[in-house]
Amino acid sequence: MTREKKKVAFITLGCPKNTVDSEIMLNDLVENGFEITDQEEEAQIIVINTCAFINDALEESIQNIIQAGKLKEHGTEKIIVAGCLSKRYGLDVFKELPEVDAIVDTANCLNISKAIKDSYEKDQTAYIGNKIDIDYLNNKRIYDPRLPYEYIKIAEGCSNNCTFCIIPKLRGGYKSRKQENIIDECKAVIDSGKKELIIIAQDTANYG
Repeated sequence: MTREKKKVAFITLGCPKNTVDSEIMLNDLVENGFEITDQEEEAQIIVINTCAFINDALEESIQNIIQAGKLKEHGTEKIIVAGCLSKRYGLDVFKELPEVDAIVDTANCLNISKAIKDSYEKDQTAYIGNKIDIDYLNNKRIYDPRLPYEYIKIAEGCSNNCTFCIIPKLRGGYKSRKQENIIDECKAVIDSGKKELIIIAQDTANYG
């Protein structure tokens, strides 16, 4: 008898860079045997890819986590917090938000499936603390079929270290992708039927 696939609902908050990361994580989940649903009430697992750049974004992330946690009373099994909130607060996420079962920071998108599986084996699973490897952006993504455009992330992080900005702490120093990898991704997006490519990074003018 084939074991029923676990259903995962994905909530993406914040900027287009987070959207790209979510699409990479979605593909990792599908390749590892999970089923994606856009209905949170149907999901055994809810992943929230968070933003924690400014206070309003942080509050939105926290409220989404709390709301997702309430679904545990109705069949949801695991709440996974990914993205910038996990990077900014690390293990403190578990202390402040006990409904969270696992955290995956900005350097660990490709460990999302492992984090979910580990969360069924032990409490407070954490994939945090590594530096971002820019080549993670070369992995396949699951594009939103409803949209005629797609984002192309050409770089990651920022090295300006402005006193008012925490991006270097959340995303690390500036790292540019290889041109050939960007071109390959653009071709793949066009082949998928998208009509518009939008180039993004924390600082597109610093590419190179």
